[in-house]
Amino acid sequence: MNDNNPIKTFPAVWKSYILLYKLALTIVEKRLEEYYGEGQGVELRMVWVLMAVQEHTTNQRALAASLGINNNVMVDLLDRMEEKSLVTRTKNPENRREHLLRLTPRGKKVLKWVYDNFDEGAKQAWRPLTLKTLEQINEFAMSIIDGHYQELDETLELTDLGHRKPPPPLPR
Repeated sequence: MNDNNPIKTFPAVWKSYILLYKLALTIVEKRLEEYYGEGQGVELRMVWVLMAVQEHTTNQRALAASLGINNNVMVDLLDRMEEKSLVTRTKNPENRREHLLRLTPRGKKVLKWVYDNFDEGAKQAWRPLTLKTLEQINEFAMSIIDGHYQELDETLELTDLGHRKPPPPLPR
């Protein structure tokens, strides 16, 4: 371990996998923020929104829930994205309380840049890991996520009214 590493001062912390992973991901997120900011003038969360909206038209509430972003934060983020001409919000003709999101031509261009430079961004953000190691980490993460949702499916029961019981809280 590097002598400049402040975590080295607290040996017990080394055994806390969750804390170590959280600290590592914070570093990776910071590096990606810098990479996308310098390359396209966008934030990491903006990239997530572009990726999600590219796949299909969605409303901002569903998008916020799927990305784990607070609704108020999502509104502010989308305001900034509209100012940068990355997305448009239009009222859903079938439900006027909803806003549907679509990529603009500039949003598509930024997203193309992200995909064209994806490996380089990953190398910068995840250094010193290799792309092969990153693929393994993705597989591990998806195993945890899939297992969590499978457990939820098994614990949810239908009531007489046809409603599902709320899922149990996520472990902390």
